[in-house]
This record gives sequence, C-alpha cells and structure tokens, in this order.
Amino acid sequence: MRLYQLKYIDLDGLKKFYREKLINEPLTFEYIEVETREGYGVIHAACSSDYIPQKWLSDTWNKLHRAWNVDIRLINGKEEKLANYVLNQYIVNQDAIVNYSLSRSWVYRGFIRDWKAVVKEFGVKLGILEWNHRMEHHIRPDYQTVVLSWQ
Repeated sequence: MRLYQLKYIDLDGLKKFYREKLINEPLTFEYIEVETREGYGVIHAACSSDYIPQKWLSDTWNKLHRAWNVDIRLINGKEEKLANYVLNQYIVNQDAIVNYSLSRSWVYRGFIRDWKAVVKEFGVKLGILEWNHRMEHHIRPDYQTVVLSWQ
C-alpha cells in the first residue's frame, strides 16, 4: 500500500484500518463539498471513506493548493447534525458559494440540475421540504407536474 511505502502509516495502522483490503485495492472515498469565497477560499466537505491519514491529506493539499490548513473531524453517528449544519451555514442565505460538487455514487446523475430547478421554483426553504418529500417517496423531479404534497 502506497501510504505505507511513503511512511504515512505503519504496519500496525495497516492492520487496524485496512485489514479487509487487498494490498493494491483502492481506498473508498465518497464526498460532498461546498466551495465558498470565505477568506481566500474555503472548501467545506463531508466524506465517507476508508481511513486516510491526516498528515497525507495536509501534505497533499499543501502541494496542490499551497494551503496548509486541513481540519478533519469524525462525524460518526452525527450525520443529521452535519446535514443541518451544512444546510444552515452553506445553503440557506449563502451568497459566497462558488461551487458544489459530490461523488456520483451518493446521488443520481443530474441531481444538481434537478436540485437547482427545485430551488429556483420554490426557494431554498420550501424547496427543501419539496425535495425531501420527493426523495422519501422516490419521485424523480418532473417539472411539468409539480405538486406541493407536503402541505
């Protein structure tokens, strides 16, 4: 494993974090991120992944962006709190957003286009309610027949 070869993890770490993985099997990494114009530009991201050493992330981020600050926190079991935080801080009433992006396996292809259409039609707060209803009932957005069925 490359992380071991580059001395970002020792043998005990390999056994602890990657015991189920084959030696050349890629790590899993699923994410959603919001890039903002805060400060010199900030990326707020949530990910679900295999263990990735903080030192490797910081070193790699510094090489790519000349930015040293990588703050990582475990959110295990606190997903609802995280979702509320992201919605309140980076979606509702946020005018500094530069970009959203996410890995494809979390949502279907075209999700961002559909979400933006719902927000354009209903606004963010009502759009969240409509979106949640559609996702709960597995209704793919169809903007010819929109029904506010959550009222």
